[in-house]
Amino acid sequence: MQFEHIYDQALALHRQGRLAEADALYAQALALKPDLVEAHNNRGAIRQMAGDWEGALACYDGALRLRPDYVEALANRGNCLIQLRRWHDALAAFDKTLKLSPGRVSALNGRAGTLSKLKRFPQALAAYGQLHAADRQNPYALGGAAVAAMQMCDWASGEKLRPAVEAGVARGTAIVPPFLFLGFSGNPALQLRCAQNAVAELSLPSVAPLWRGEAYGHARLRIGYLSADYCQHPVALLIAKLIEDHDRSRFEVLGFSTGPDDASAIRGRMAKAFDQFHDLRARGAAEIAQLIRRLEVDILVDLTGHTEGDHFAILNHRPAPVQVNWLGYPGTDGAPSLDYILADATVAPLGHEPFFSEKIVRLPDCYFPTAYDPCPVAPSRAEAGLPEAGFVFASFNNSWKITRDVFAVWLRLLQAVPGSVLWLLDANDSFRDNLRRAASSAGLDPARLIFAPRTDADSHLARQQLADLMLDTSPYNGHMTTSDALWAGVPLVTVLGTAFAGRVAASLLQTLGVPELITSSMEDYEALALTLAKDPAPLAGLRAKLASARTSSPLFNSDRMRQNVEDALLAMRTA
Repeated sequence: MQFEHIYDQALALHRQGRLAEADALYAQALALKPDLVEAHNNRGAIRQMAGDWEGALACYDGALRLRPDYVEALANRGNCLIQLRRWHDALAAFDKTLKLSPGRVSALNGRAGTLSKLKRFPQALAAYGQLHAADRQNPYALGGAAVAAMQMCDWASGEKLRPAVEAGVARGTAIVPPFLFLGFSGNPALQLRCAQNAVAELSLPSVAPLWRGEAYGHARLRIGYLSADYCQHPVALLIAKLIEDHDRSRFEVLGFSTGPDDASAIRGRMAKAFDQFHDLRARGAAEIAQLIRRLEVDILVDLTGHTEGDHFAILNHRPAPVQVNWLGYPGTDGAPSLDYILADATVAPLGHEPFFSEKIVRLPDCYFPTAYDPCPVAPSRAEAGLPEAGFVFASFNNSWKITRDVFAVWLRLLQAVPGSVLWLLDANDSFRDNLRRAASSAGLDPARLIFAPRTDADSHLARQQLADLMLDTSPYNGHMTTSDALWAGVPLVTVLGTAFAGRVAASLLQTLGVPELITSSMEDYEALALTLAKDPAPLAGLRAKLASARTSSPLFNSDRMRQNVEDALLAMRTA
């Protein structure tokens, strides 16, 4: 039959990677036989490869209307729904897939990852165990399990997995989300390998670069900022003022948004900040890259890196002469498509070049942009859920940054300072249960752990002023968490880490002019925190120093940061 001949041709082209030709032939076959479910599914796979998740979903839905028990389309549909962040729908798709095809590895993997996104971490840990049992060589199982354990501070499970995870990353056989791996290991060589593994796992096609050496000759340097986070997200909050204040006599500034429009105030502000703002949520990677090339962007700054909604498929097309990694991901991307990383001498000191795939451009102060309105009025301690008296240690870092060793220090501080409490950012039920259990095992009343509910940025900043001392995490520091605390006037003790993500707090403190809060070991970190908690005089002196430094140091000088970034961008163009 004619449709079978056309379909066979389409399959052959599909296998050869000639996707546009294959898609056209699938369409011809469907015109002759609309109920050819395999063709619907395969057209979905082509759209999925192009990053057109909505288009792929429509194809899979078309196949499933014809055959509701078509397992291949069900599994593919689940993967699409993950990309569209429709977590509950994705879980339902994987559950149905596994009911029809028990033990299907791709569905086990998708289900485990979706449970993590839904913050159902005990179930996710068990699901990754099932994946590992079904496929001992699966590259996602061990790392996924370790990440689930980290999220709920299940240190026993995490440490049990550590040797196999680190060995797998080193060999390239374990794929761990690089952003979360930064909190698992402070080894910069392993962090680079982890990032490279993640990029390699994308299996990006070899494509001709869209930019082929043309000299644009723009009177104003045309900068494109590519992000999935132009919404209520730290990246948008940190970058907005810099975008608004760019010197328009020297720069034309374009925004490319691939993430959600959450209708927030910061989303509206970002849309207005750029000379052009392009909402590209429904576009595939190739189409976005072609737009960037067509607009003749001189330097493309990727603000996302190895975080949710990454852009490696776009960057792979080389749409701009210079492509830069900055801000969203605190470390090397490990991708050949990135030329430079914006850093500073603390987070990426001389000698660390082997741990970066990009060339390091060091800004003269801190790489981290900050811009704050005046601090809101602090609530009362009672309104914030704190006791009326007692020293308040605080750490508002994410749960997965809290390691067993760090928490052991915090518990010893509570033991040494009677009446003190530890104020933490709430995360999930298992996180609270595990930390309370650890406190009880150390002979402490679990009620001395106080969990702050998540709230809006202004309210969070306001309540931080009630903390007496902030305690940093390692190997992954607080980043915006640290700048928030310092702007709120609260001293923060950190330990200088071995890699970029563990050195950011030190960079902020150094730039602010309070290097005495940077320690070189966990022992010194504990000793300094205890000294400040027991002696009010030096702590008061630090608070006064912070209050003065906020207006005099480079850290909160947004215009100086803008100039530093602009000088770096101009240097990249002429390099």
